[in-house]
Amino acid sequence: MAVGRVKWLQNKPAEAEVYFRQALEMKKKLYNPDHPWMGTAYDNVANAVSSVAIIQKDPVRMKEAEELYREALRID
Repeated sequence: MAVGRVKWLQNKPAEAEVYFRQALEMKKKLYNPDHPWMGTAYDNVANAVSSVAIIQKDPVRMKEAEELYREALRID
């Protein structure tokens, strides 16, 4: 996740998304699905996906971001 955060802070959401997704997949293997860190991981991916969706004007990706946000909110 640290590299994802750096890419996010560099305003590179597409690159950050790759690392945030990797972090989410690792956390899925390590933690219970309702662990609070899972909510944060979903939120990180959702932020990156929504940013890319806005830049690309992609409604499909925006819907994906919405689903990720909903999962993050369900956990938190």
